[in-house]
Amino acid sequence: MANQEYRAGEYLNCTIDGEEAGGYTVTVTGDDRRGFLPTSVTCRLGEVVKAQFICMKGERILVSAKFNDHHKRSERKAKSAAEFARASRTGPDANGDSVKTAE
Repeated sequence: MANQEYRAGEYLNCTIDGEEAGGYTVTVTGDDRRGFLPTSVTCRLGEVVKAQFICMKGERILVSAKFNDHHKRSERKAKSAAEFARASRTGPDANGDSVKTAE
């Protein structure tokens, strides 16, 4: 499957190979070409991520990190919801300081 042709919007599994200014160098699973994944999300080397094909720039594949960013935002949102739930079980005392309320 070397030098596969891709369609815009197609999802690809990409392995994070290294850091690069503004993102990461990736290799598409089953393809010998390298690509670029622009993102501010922290990824681990060797991590396989699902990303959308955008276009070719010379011999490099450009993929989108939108799926990955959404996943990370979902994790942050879940964490924030849990923190909110814990905070809602506390209330201010007469001095305005937070104290645990009776449950």
